[in-house]
Amino acid sequence: MLEFKKYEATASLTDLGTVAQNKGNKGTVQLIGKNLQNAAKRVAVIITNAKGESATVSCSKAVSDALRAKTLAVGQLMGLHILENEEGVPFISMPAGEGSLIDISGAKQAEYVAPKIENHNELVAW
Repeated sequence: MLEFKKYEATASLTDLGTVAQNKGNKGTVQLIGKNLQNAAKRVAVIITNAKGESATVSCSKAVSDALRAKTLAVGQLMGLHILENEEGVPFISMPAGEGSLIDISGAKQAEYVAPKIENHNELVAW
């Protein structure tokens, strides 16, 4: 039998604002070339504010992969949020939208179409 209780997300992330907000109007953003070229590493970004103070922030795997595949433009990177995990480590993350859950309750149930799964190997990706 299912045990029902209030759902709470397991990860506690703090939103530190976007890359653009953190650099400010006169700041700069640079990508570390070694990390960009090495697919075994996360892309690292140096964010420098107008005072010349800088911080190095790693990108999430999804952001790193998208930058390397050129499906995410460097300009789009500016609008991505920097999140801080429970250990206090900041990272640049892809947007999660209005949360990571898809609500299909009530009237939305009739509108929701689950992805078609051709074989059991696709269940892992779904």
